[in-house]
Amino acid sequence: MSRFQFLRIVRQAHYWSGWALGLLALSWFATGFFMTLKPIEEIRGNHLAGEPAFDLIAADYSLPLVNDARSVTLIDALGTPAFIINRPGGRSVIDARTGVALPAFEEAAIRNKVGDVLKVKSEIAHMRKLDRAPMDYSGPLPVWQVTLTQPANARLYIDATTGQLIRVRTSRWRWFDIAWRIHILEPSGENFNTWWICLASGLATLFALSGLILLWRPRRRSVRS
Repeated sequence: MSRFQFLRIVRQAHYWSGWALGLLALSWFATGFFMTLKPIEEIRGNHLAGEPAFDLIAADYSLPLVNDARSVTLIDALGTPAFIINRPGGRSVIDARTGVALPAFEEAAIRNKVGDVLKVKSEIAHMRKLDRAPMDYSGPLPVWQVTLTQPANARLYIDATTGQLIRVRTSRWRWFDIAWRIHILEPSGENFNTWWICLASGLATLFALSGLILLWRPRRRSVRS
């Protein structure tokens, strides 16, 4: 291969890798701009629903002696303060005020108590119990998916075992999630070690190396007449 042919290949690599990186940069800037348009609290639906804060010092809670617990967490079980006791064999939930075990939360209990966590006036459009996680949810299963009438398509995800509000999902969050996946070049939104990242970093390396080769190539001396 002659020097001229080599430099031609380097120029082509620099040109096309630059175009690819330019499109990637445009997508990063566009999705980054979109994700900053609304406060993250509003995207997460914190203005729609949330758990009340319990005072661990002032409140009179009752926790029985547990020998094999890995962790004990105080939660809001749809308006009832409760302890989640994580054991090697699974989870159990007890009323923090009485120490009595709480049963699994069925549809009637969810409908009666879901208003305790809502911060807006709304009603339940429909609800269903899921054993497999949908696209907009990650957390413990089974889970109750509660769809509200206002705002449209807003969903609450409530742990069927503990009654704890796990996630609030809105249409804005779903668009935000799509933008986030494009921004980090990861379709699942969780794993950063993907071939998309490898491709982007490879293109950046190729663009930089080809640019250095073109920069350092010997220049012809001008001949004065």
